[in-house]
Amino acid sequence: MRALIEGQWQDGFLDYHKRPGDCRVRVMGCLTLTKIEGLYFVRAPDVRVLWNYLREIGFRDVIRKIVSRRNERFRNNKFLSVGFGSILEPGDYSSLAPGQLVLFIATAHPMCVDRITLPQCLVRPLEAPPMNIDEREIVHAESPQGYPASLQELLGWSPLSGKPLPDLQPAFDAALDLLMEPSVWKKAQRFSWSTYDVASERGVSGKARERYRKQGVLFGYGNYAKVIVLPNIAPYVQIACIHEIDPLQIPPSPKDGIKWDTADDLRAEEQYDVYFLAGFHHSHAPLAVKALRSGGCAVVEKPLAVDSAQLSELLDAMTQSRGSLYSCFHKRYQVLNQHALSDMRLGPGDPVSYHSIVYEVPLPSRHWYRWPNSRSRLVSNGCHWIDHFLFLNNYCEVLRTDVFVARDGTINCSMELKNGAMFTMVLTDQGSERIGVQDYIELRANGVTVRMRNGGMYEAESNDRVLRALTINKMESYSRMYRSIGQKIAQGLPGDSVESVRVSTGAVLQLEHELNEITEKDAVVWI
Repeated sequence: MRALIEGQWQDGFLDYHKRPGDCRVRVMGCLTLTKIEGLYFVRAPDVRVLWNYLREIGFRDVIRKIVSRRNERFRNNKFLSVGFGSILEPGDYSSLAPGQLVLFIATAHPMCVDRITLPQCLVRPLEAPPMNIDEREIVHAESPQGYPASLQELLGWSPLSGKPLPDLQPAFDAALDLLMEPSVWKKAQRFSWSTYDVASERGVSGKARERYRKQGVLFGYGNYAKVIVLPNIAPYVQIACIHEIDPLQIPPSPKDGIKWDTADDLRAEEQYDVYFLAGFHHSHAPLAVKALRSGGCAVVEKPLAVDSAQLSELLDAMTQSRGSLYSCFHKRYQVLNQHALSDMRLGPGDPVSYHSIVYEVPLPSRHWYRWPNSRSRLVSNGCHWIDHFLFLNNYCEVLRTDVFVARDGTINCSMELKNGAMFTMVLTDQGSERIGVQDYIELRANGVTVRMRNGGMYEAESNDRVLRALTINKMESYSRMYRSIGQKIAQGLPGDSVESVRVSTGAVLQLEHELNEITEKDAVVWI
């Protein structure tokens, strides 16, 4: 696939994946209406912010983040466009036929591509082209005028979001009116189109590598995967394939011998030893179930499930298959836990109460964490602290839960376990984002109070003295987590227990249920 980037055609991108109900369209004319803001975290260069992060996480991790973010610059530029073209591949059971002229709406795509894949609902038959065009050309223009609200409603919409679409007829009527206006094409660019190109959703970069470790697949080539996952699992698992749905996120000319695929699901013929799942939240559980049932290892980022049906299916797969599941809750792996258990003199089954204040960076207005399918911030991020509390209490059963939501969106939730341990968490995005996500945790047991701040600062005190105080690099827990998981996989050791997944994810979903009841009743905006 070719894409128009910064005024130039760039070749060599994989095609967007065509799901069963999608249509693949050969673009003939494309009118870009506006750039879409608020889809991703995009940081402006700032020396002071850079210095803050250098002090917080160190030179190596800052450089990794800078390189990763820079490589996202093509992905970050998404546009709302309308256009016309011809059907290359119709969707399953579609009334459209190959070669048929169509009108389309592209809700979050590059400025222009030579082939585009869209849900059938965003494609309509067209009787005649809105303008004269050579069949060997692609015509692109940027709209000099505004566009109606019916099209503004579609800014940034994704078929994976779970957000229902409005009535699309007004949007298509507006799109056709815009395309029929001669003035919008006055400064149009014309590009050649190759009739010999064949759509390709899969590709191999560079020379095939010798296979000498367990073979893995990664879903989601985002910043976290590039900076945290891939560098730390390399000694234990060889990544054979990376699935990334956005072709512009995939390196144009990589030389690492990895297969790349734009599908958001496993192909029928795919099977690996290890499945690293770091894509959209609602995709984790279904992919983990497939991995477990194939006998593989599922290494799953948070959250493990976004609803009770997903959790039930995941628990069944863990029980009935020979595969292993490893949850990626990095707080389980921080070295501060060992200090806390020692300083509080905790024995097996002893309760430890947990009180936390968590600051989240405000989400961009159209970020995918805001999708209905991603659920609330309790599921998206709050699960870290809930799991940490339950981990320290050996996943004791939950006795009762409670949720309160303030008018500014702050969530205050609490939980009591059968062993008497108490949990509270205030989750907010009101405050300073100087170094991103921040947290303050107090643990209490046996007359000892432990304070942890931002995953790196630790202090324990008894009734009469400070027992221990130290500072570590907060990124160390991520490295420890993947090294530990990688070693277990390499040695064939078991992963998480069924009970730990049931109790931890069940507690998150119970709090999510209570939050939904509150927001539906009081119409509270929580994101």
